[in-house]
Amino acid sequence: DQLVELEGFSDVILLDNLKQRADELWPRYPRLLPEMRAWLAEAQSLQARLQVHQNSYARVREEAYLSQLVAQSIAENTNRLPDWSLAAPAQRWRFETLERLIDGFEGLAIAVADVQTRVRFAEEIAERTLTHLASDWESAARTVASSSHYAGLQLKPQIGLVPLGSNPNSGLFEFWHVESGTRPELQLDGSYRPTAEMGLILVLIPGGSFLMGAQAADPSQPNFDPDAQESEGPVHQVTLDPFFLSKFELTQAQWSRLYGSNTSEFSESNVLGPIAAIHPAEKINPQDAFATLPRFGLKLPTEARWEYAARAGTATRFWTGDDMRSIEGAANVGDRQFAVGFAEISHHESWLDDGFELHSPVGSFAPNPFGLYDVLGNVWEWCADPFATYDIRPRDGDGLRGPDEFSASESGVHRGGSFMSGILLDLRVTRRTKNNKAGFNRGLRPARNLDE
Repeated sequence: DQLVELEGFSDVILLDNLKQRADELWPRYPRLLPEMRAWLAEAQSLQARLQVHQNSYARVREEAYLSQLVAQSIAENTNRLPDWSLAAPAQRWRFETLERLIDGFEGLAIAVADVQTRVRFAEEIAERTLTHLASDWESAARTVASSSHYAGLQLKPQIGLVPLGSNPNSGLFEFWHVESGTRPELQLDGSYRPTAEMGLILVLIPGGSFLMGAQAADPSQPNFDPDAQESEGPVHQVTLDPFFLSKFELTQAQWSRLYGSNTSEFSESNVLGPIAAIHPAEKINPQDAFATLPRFGLKLPTEARWEYAARAGTATRFWTGDDMRSIEGAANVGDRQFAVGFAEISHHESWLDDGFELHSPVGSFAPNPFGLYDVLGNVWEWCADPFATYDIRPRDGDGLRGPDEFSASESGVHRGGSFMSGILLDLRVTRRTKNNKAGFNRGLRPARNLDE
């Protein structure tokens, strides 16, 4: 019996292995169904051995209790427990190992239920977004292929997305990301008004080449900006493949659904002013973004993708032009209203009042030519890259510099400025800042690759 018991202790390793593999079974898409089902078969086989371990657990406890009895009569007590400080080390080790094993089975049961839910979702998502919408995808593919924006791109159906149509102002095609919330409702003017329940709207950004960065040395050369900093150069050409980027900054309601809780400093439960679920999510740790977004087929945009989309075909200091006053009506920045609550911060724009002391509901200001809202101001937006000089060549296709994820000890890049920012200091489209911690003025804008 003891030999069988000892051999069963190897289930501790199997439990740890299954837990680790369950964390990797994302996103909930059909391509992972074989792996999910194989995982469930292993987990359920292991669960069948729980009773064996429970019997061993009871036996070891009984043995330890009996070994501590002195020559006296003790009344029967079904809940009797030995004094483990008096037990032999081997006996105590057996008990503690079995205790850990049985506790692990409780966590395994939760993981099994979760993976079963993922399997059901994966079985349904293909029907919901592909099979039942085959004609919608055919129409979307024809529209994209004939659009002057996309240079004949042959769009394939994208699992987890639903075609919404072309934006009447930008001409770019937009899609609903099903897992992040309910279908957006189109307004009479062709726009979408964000709601707490609404899922992400992903804009299909065309591929193309652009000059990234800025320089302050020569007004006759491209991307001249007298306020450019050394880290913004040298100006260099980057070529990107088409990709998806969220039309709005990720809202607090959306982050709560994806991550499981709202991390924001300025939320409905802790405010200096009126905050709604459609305000941008903030105080997001970049490592949490790296762990959470891929579970839903999403990712952080690379710095190159961010600047390309924020520019939206422009070559000026702001997508609105070179004059700082062109920002009015297009961004939530540090202004007179901001100074009401943050008088100690001196760099606010005293000539401007955008009506918001803190961050504003997403989509409160004018969109850029790609139909993206709040790329400048509101909250800084995390990028996927570790902070690096432009001497490092960007990766072909998505422009990433460095590994796919930066570690917690490294500084990452965030872009676009925030509701606290001075315009010339932080809202120039090439401005780069670095950090590795969450902050109440830092959020994100999800991106996604095209599925081939």
